[in-house]
Amino acid sequence: MSNPINYDPNTPLITESFDEWQENFIQNFMQLANAFAVDHVALDAVSENGNHTNVHLVEQENPQQTGISEISAYVKQVPGQTDQLFMRLPGNGTEFQYSNYQIYTVDNLNFFTFIPGGLIVYFGIFNYAVAPGQGSKKQLRFNPPIVKNIIAVNFTSLLPVVGAGVFYSELTKDKDTNIIPGIVINAVNNQYYMVIANVV
Repeated sequence: MSNPINYDPNTPLITESFDEWQENFIQNFMQLANAFAVDHVALDAVSENGNHTNVHLVEQENPQQTGISEISAYVKQVPGQTDQLFMRLPGNGTEFQYSNYQIYTVDNLNFFTFIPGGLIVYFGIFNYAVAPGQGSKKQLRFNPPIVKNIIAVNFTSLLPVVGAGVFYSELTKDKDTNIIPGIVINAVNNQYYMVIANVV
């Protein structure tokens, strides 16, 4: 069994000869490459080498300090929400909440959230069981019903069924309030769905 590779910040030492520190020096580079490979494009990649692929932010309790020419991005817990992204302007300037991400549960199959730009996203599982005599149409109702314009609709069948295509054939719209409380669906089985819309 080989010895574990450990990073040694004291390698190389000027007082040691090349043959004394060469092995530890190589191990240091291996450790650095392994550590850097987490959440980064590999250092030896053809392009974008070393760029971040993910950034993990540790929750902070207080605003983070900023120098005269830097900004700070960090995560704080927001009461009644969840961890949100905050930023602070240069020179310990104004702190502001950048994200407002929270998933709200309608029931155990359906959810919604808000995203920047006045958008709402509905998603979950659309149970397509229809009563006899209803044909192939069923309404997907938006909860909460605060939609004024649909931007995108996506459905994916829960099971690989031949002819399981789905489309929405019409909007349902309240004439007095101009609110769209749902869409009418044509399908043959249950569907995963996601609807992006503008809020009223």
